[in-house]
Amino acid sequence: MLDNGYKRIIWNAYEPVSGLTRWPNGELTFHTYSLSEDLSGVCANSFGNLYAVNKTNNMIMKFKVEIGSDGMFLNFVKSFGGSGDEIGKFQAPVQIALDRIGSIYIADSNNNRIQKLDYDGNPIFEIKDTCYGKLFAPGGIAVSPLNNHIYVADCGNNKIIRYNELGICISEVFNKPIGAFYKRLDIDTDGIVYVIDNLNQKLLIFDKDLNYIKSISGTPYKQFNSLVDISVNKSQNSSGNWIPSNELVVVEQDMIHIFNIGISIETVNISTTQLWRNETGNICYPVPININYRLGDPGGDVVVFGMFEGGYDKVIAYFYGQSPNPEGVFYTVEWDGKNNNNFAPEEGINVIVISAVDSAGRKAAKSIRFEVIMDNIPPVTNTITYDNNSSRIMNDKIYISSQTNFYLSGSDNVNGSGIRKYQYRVIKNGVIPPGDEGWVDVDQVEAKFHLLESDAIGDTDGIIDIQYRAIDNVYNTETAKTLTGIKIGWQQVADMWAISAHKVNDKEIWFIGNEKDELHRRMPDIMRFNGKDFEHVIVNREIEIQDYNLKKFIVNPYLPGGYFRICNNRRYNRKRHCV
Repeated sequence: MLDNGYKRIIWNAYEPVSGLTRWPNGELTFHTYSLSEDLSGVCANSFGNLYAVNKTNNMIMKFKVEIGSDGMFLNFVKSFGGSGDEIGKFQAPVQIALDRIGSIYIADSNNNRIQKLDYDGNPIFEIKDTCYGKLFAPGGIAVSPLNNHIYVADCGNNKIIRYNELGICISEVFNKPIGAFYKRLDIDTDGIVYVIDNLNQKLLIFDKDLNYIKSISGTPYKQFNSLVDISVNKSQNSSGNWIPSNELVVVEQDMIHIFNIGISIETVNISTTQLWRNETGNICYPVPININYRLGDPGGDVVVFGMFEGGYDKVIAYFYGQSPNPEGVFYTVEWDGKNNNNFAPEEGINVIVISAVDSAGRKAAKSIRFEVIMDNIPPVTNTITYDNNSSRIMNDKIYISSQTNFYLSGSDNVNGSGIRKYQYRVIKNGVIPPGDEGWVDVDQVEAKFHLLESDAIGDTDGIIDIQYRAIDNVYNTETAKTLTGIKIGWQQVADMWAISAHKVNDKEIWFIGNEKDELHRRMPDIMRFNGKDFEHVIVNREIEIQDYNLKKFIVNPYLPGGYFRICNNRRYNRKRHCV
């Protein structure tokens, strides 16, 4: 890269580490090389050669990247050219390009020509003609990696011209889009042509046949306002073949922008960055996990895979020829949270990778990290409560109605997966059902349930127990807890809690309530329903006080109308007193 303000070349490279000289076994470092002359163009190849255009002296400077004991450095080799109009000489050269074998192409602006030289600066041929005229002040030059075709920004004629490898004109384009002014250009490994329009401050894109594709006015964060140059990052393998790259560098006077070209993965997100697993790894939560991504131009083959336990352990999904996503629309892949062995990944940091390759072989990838957390501790049910207005505790028993709600609350451990649900089951005659038999699920949000009178059917005294427990999201299960002594079907009548009842007909129902505490030595509550209202039955005060041991509540079906009789267990004068 040229920095004309400070008259220097800025370059970067991967420094060797522990004797290793190639990426990715090195560290990326930046270097500078200061000069006294003004430069107008620079390029390099994978053979370690770097060429710079010295427009002050109309020379081409050749450098070599060397590796020494102190690291990598730029070594000046020689200059060639000089002022003149004969071949091999220059007048205001402005841009330089290289082909795959290292041949040099110079936009010799004031001589209105393109010159081709070998890697050591010896002239090969010159180009002066266009398809329909002569070149005038060419300002940009690039060589296609596909076929060595030469593309020229003919600034004086405001054209882009395409030549074959021998310098014969094939085609040209002008005024596309309308009002465009072509300055500098470069070509990617798929033959796509990128042109700087510094008049309208736009990046113009053409295909290899110079058909106009589209223009870009800036990044999502900044509009172009001082475009200077453009370059496609390309590299070569040991055989000199071009390796596809997906980076386009656009230079402004005070800023550099890097764009992805070819296939690109613009956005990746995941529905959770934490995955819980149980100790055996056969259960994980939350699943399925949604992996979302957006593809940029031009689309291509996509592989979604997981990097688990240090390697590419599972291909989650593969798609052939996926199209670019419309703005705001994502492709979504569902993953069950398990690896190739059908187990959750090991505890720790793991990675999901979206990898894509387009038809030109250019690759792109994005990854997102997520944490796997081991959860092998069951949750705990802290409390069980029930409605006070429809229940009563008497004689160490819990009397409830079929409308009585029980409420459960619990908690999971600090790094736990959270409570998934509660469960309860009924215990009759003190016999606990085997295994998981009889458990009823309770939603963990409402966390409430109620019992029906039918739940007590089969118990000898109608008094049951219930077990309850909590289960977390990876199915760690709490050891069951027990609530004992529950009597179902007792109803609150008006302001009295009834423990027995006798129905004569719909307009005559008698109820008896619980005895009062011993301190007050009260009689049981008696109430009669007449089909419309409830009325208390007043028991003689004297009997109420003296005869506290009144215990029996007798329903005599032989009495007319089926009335209740309340009798004192004591006998006075050998007579049984009944009210």
